[in-house]
Amino acid sequence: MHRVRAASGQDVRHLEPAGRRQDRGWRRESVVDIPNATRRRYCHAFRRMHDKRRDARRERALQLALIRWRRGQLTLTLPPQYLGVVATFDLYLESGPQHKKTLLHVLDLLGCVVQADTTDEAVAAAPEAIRAYLRYLGRHGEKVDPDEKIETHLAKHNTEGLFSGQALWPQDLKPLAPSALARYVRWLDWSRADLLALVHGIDDKRLRAKPAAGRSLRDILLHVLDADKSYVYALVGPLKAMGGPTNAAGRGDLDLRVAMHEARRAAIDRLGTLTPGERARIRTSGQSTYSAHRVIRRMLEHEWEHRREIAARLGKDA
Repeated sequence: MHRVRAASGQDVRHLEPAGRRQDRGWRRESVVDIPNATRRRYCHAFRRMHDKRRDARRERALQLALIRWRRGQLTLTLPPQYLGVVATFDLYLESGPQHKKTLLHVLDLLGCVVQADTTDEAVAAAPEAIRAYLRYLGRHGEKVDPDEKIETHLAKHNTEGLFSGQALWPQDLKPLAPSALARYVRWLDWSRADLLALVHGIDDKRLRAKPAAGRSLRDILLHVLDADKSYVYALVGPLKAMGGPTNAAGRGDLDLRVAMHEARRAAIDRLGTLTPGERARIRTSGQSTYSAHRVIRRMLEHEWEHRREIAARLGKDA
């Protein structure tokens, strides 16, 4: 038997730590016997609590290792899924108060976006969209694993009913680090290359053909091209090397695919040399706010959204 001193009539389970007993006027008048079975039960409960804390620390360490592995800062002998790691991605949503038309952003994978008719549909489609984006990055050499376990977490939901894509997130207001800028500029290059590969070899007649619903391929490409110019101009001002081919393609004076290649090359050259001041600048125009992070994010998101639209129409992977 395990013997513990306690005040008369007191239940031993409610005793305070021994160090406090004298301050509280505890009297040691009797001895309470605790059966061995009860003592073992409390010992097991303590061990379970300790194990949970240990497992939580281990899970956190694995999550940090996964983040470093995804950024190329850590080499793992085994892929993360063999370590039991679950990749959790925060979701940022914008919709109206009725949660109808919804645009979902995965800011941990800049450019990954989902648009759906309802908020529930957007959230349900997020894991597969994340895998598709990881597959796209993996094709270009990024150290990602599309087969890893994926969980999502709703980080923030803007229900102001702004025009699609106008919501501003905390990450957009932070200065863009040089390493992040270099990485996202590479992604801009890959994104445009994949878009042009999708429409390679399609003649002008097919580009202009009107589908039963939606816009022609040519109209989608022109829309992406014009949006890019608007984003870059809002951040750094007019850029002739980008505006020239964009305007020429709109007039029909330049092959659309040539214009898209030249315009993106000009944008990459300019964005890749942003000064520290430009990387930190926040500019407001009307209801829109522009920063280096937001401009590049929207360029990647917008192109990814329409690249998936074109790929689905052509029966290909984005």
